[in-house]
Amino acid sequence: MSEVVVNEYLARILLAAEVESKGELAELGFLGELGNDALCLLLESCPLGVRHWLWDKLRPEQYWDLLHLLQAETAANLVAALNAEEKELLQQFASPEDLRSLAPVLPRFMVTAILQEQGGQVLKDLEQALSYNDHEIGRYMTTRFISALPETTAGSVVRRLKKRKDYQPDAIFVVDESGHYRGTVAVNELIFADDQSTLSELGKTRKSVDHAHSLLDTLQAVDALDSGGWLPVIKNDELVGAVAIRAIVHALKAEHVDRVVGDSNSKEEDLFTPVRVAAYRRAIWLGINLATAFLASTVISLFEVTLQQVIALAVLMPVVASMGGVAGSQTLTVAVRGIVLNHLNEANLKLVLRKELKIALINGTVWGGVIAVIAIYWFQSYWLGAIIGVAIALNSLAAAWSGTLIPFVLKKFHIDPAISGSVILTTVTDVVGFFIFLGLGALIL
Repeated sequence: MSEVVVNEYLARILLAAEVESKGELAELGFLGELGNDALCLLLESCPLGVRHWLWDKLRPEQYWDLLHLLQAETAANLVAALNAEEKELLQQFASPEDLRSLAPVLPRFMVTAILQEQGGQVLKDLEQALSYNDHEIGRYMTTRFISALPETTAGSVVRRLKKRKDYQPDAIFVVDESGHYRGTVAVNELIFADDQSTLSELGKTRKSVDHAHSLLDTLQAVDALDSGGWLPVIKNDELVGAVAIRAIVHALKAEHVDRVVGDSNSKEEDLFTPVRVAAYRRAIWLGINLATAFLASTVISLFEVTLQQVIALAVLMPVVASMGGVAGSQTLTVAVRGIVLNHLNEANLKLVLRKELKIALINGTVWGGVIAVIAIYWFQSYWLGAIIGVAIALNSLAAAWSGTLIPFVLKKFHIDPAISGSVILTTVTDVVGFFIFLGLGALIL
């Protein structure tokens, strides 16, 4: 979808949600025009409340397809926001393949419930798959495959295939009596071979490039792909399962997005991650930055004789600049990611800005208060503590405002915000922070 089309549909969704919030019936016929890819993009561009409202308008049959397409953080936030009845409905439409891929973003009770609904070999496959990390090839393998000894005849294998109407493999895996993998024979070769030909005689039992170790990374598994639909999975030289190539492709698509916008396992922020959660995650790094900022202030304090007239202000200046710069960089990163994924646009810009200002107000007030207490204890001046506390809080709001708007404005002028955004942001936070801090200092002190 082009940016113009995304803006149009997103504006219509936000308007429809607002109309229904007033008790009126909204026109939602346009949802039928959208495919899953488009719906996924729009879900990631909506704030949590609207996202949940839109989810309720979709067909249950779409739920898992959409969850597969969403970023891990977005999917986790969406599932967490569902009520008990909605989670139960989601659980009813789950398949073993869904659990393999999405177990990390699902509540633990839902994973357990879905597992309990499976039986026999399917349950055994799922439990084995979940023992691997989501980037390892073993996560996506199944033990539903057909293997045969090298001396087995083609006619015998074909008869086995005809009995397995519920399973249509692209290849037969050849193993020795100990279960060690020895190669692969394509099904179409078996069909056209003489019935008395053995698998070893077909000359296609390759082993060098057509299998993967169960712990192999999905990206590395690409080197082992051939034209078949299934890839044998090896553990301790034994054939333990098979993985559909389409499963590897799906995993690689998710991994590609992770490499562009951040690893899903690192809890990267969704554009509309709840304010409380986002504030907590950023607060940790602001605290780490605070320690380094005071280290710089301690170095400046060594020049006390030279800066005797304004020593307190000079010592604390780097703290104001550093806290504003880091807070702005956090906002800038989320905004640039939203632009790259086409989640941030004119239709939801005000909503994102409002969210970022709330986060800045929380962290600015908290850390401004911490720094004020330290300044009061350090310099024995309540006025100085109040000045720097206010300066930190106001500079955090300026950082959130500029961090959200700067990349959007740069994009309008066809300038790469990932490269130039931080330069402009640092200038804004330094100028605003120093002006407020030194201006208040000059007026009060």
